[in-house]
Amino acid sequence: MTGSSSNLVLVNAKEDCPDTLKALWASKLYNVPLTLGKKDSSTEKGVALICNYNNDEDDSMTLYDGNSMAQAIRLLGKASTTTMMEDMIVEDWCEWESTSMDVTKNNSKLLTALEEKKDYLVGNTTTIADICVVVNLSSTVVSSLPASLGGYLETHRAALDNAKAYYNDLSPKPADATDPCAIRVVKSIFEQTIKNLFGHDVQLPQKSWLVRSSVPKDGDYQCSAAMAIFASLRKSGTLPSTMKKPQDIAHAIVAEIGDSHPIVMDFAVNGPGFVLCRLTPSYLQYHLDKFLRSGKLPKPVTVPSTCVVDFSSPNIAKEMHVGHLRSTIIGESVCRILEYAGNKVHRVNHVGDWGTQFGMLIQYLREEYPDFADSMPNISDLTVFYKNAK
Repeated sequence: MTGSSSNLVLVNAKEDCPDTLKALWASKLYNVPLTLGKKDSSTEKGVALICNYNNDEDDSMTLYDGNSMAQAIRLLGKASTTTMMEDMIVEDWCEWESTSMDVTKNNSKLLTALEEKKDYLVGNTTTIADICVVVNLSSTVVSSLPASLGGYLETHRAALDNAKAYYNDLSPKPADATDPCAIRVVKSIFEQTIKNLFGHDVQLPQKSWLVRSSVPKDGDYQCSAAMAIFASLRKSGTLPSTMKKPQDIAHAIVAEIGDSHPIVMDFAVNGPGFVLCRLTPSYLQYHLDKFLRSGKLPKPVTVPSTCVVDFSSPNIAKEMHVGHLRSTIIGESVCRILEYAGNKVHRVNHVGDWGTQFGMLIQYLREEYPDFADSMPNISDLTVFYKNAK
């Protein structure tokens, strides 16, 4: 395997499944990335790790046993810190765990080992031996274990929990019907559907592939991912034989979502493979009712930023009029919306080079009304006075 790259895909993975946890824990420990593949009925033995070297299907290997998966991941990961002798001991522990380990009956081997090394079975750090044994122990109620076994399990509890959390991180997130951000919900539906159909490692387009429909009569949202997925699958040689064109990808997505989805409906496939859909009345009604009951709109989920809003900005050498209210009210409304969304807002009321305007007024006043100190002219209409000064 020297000089080769590998693509690791864990198929048929299940949360809290021992084989799944062993592979995920090893992936985290040895910093070897893997993805969750789609459900694959061809792997009849359940959870399987597919190692595809150099992205070549002819140079691939499938492993079904959790211990074998973990060992393979270790070999692909960072350089081992264990000696050859320690590696042999690790293999012995893995063999014992898979064939003889029964914590309710046969745990003398484990108890003896932990009397000498309380935290690790081999060496002074976590190894595949610890991963396999701890995952096995985790299915037992801690209170029913001998003290040394319970302590050993708790030592590795955080790493075990991280492996479980890693499964959730790799799994697509189901759409949340309570989320008021419709485009985020619809995107989540399509993304989960695509990954279910073509695997968790399917490459989605970099640019926005789920947008508001530009033609409302055709639908609320448009998904353009089918074309990019078709090209990606054909390039990698993983395009299903039934998929002859991007429209077939689009129709498969629509069929997978189904006609009775609680959030999206009225699907249509247009052009080279665009999928159009509408929001269901029930989804809209839920959020409208929620808005009406609470009396306020939900805050958008955004990253706060600093915003500068320049508004109003009247010419102070002229009289203000009702037209100035338009900019002032709109500007202040924009500021309040931005603040409500959690942004820091700087209000700017730029009045420009007012020195020139007032200089003109003073000069005109002195030239046309030299005795203004004793006889002040009528300048109630400042606009007319300003125009004359120009």
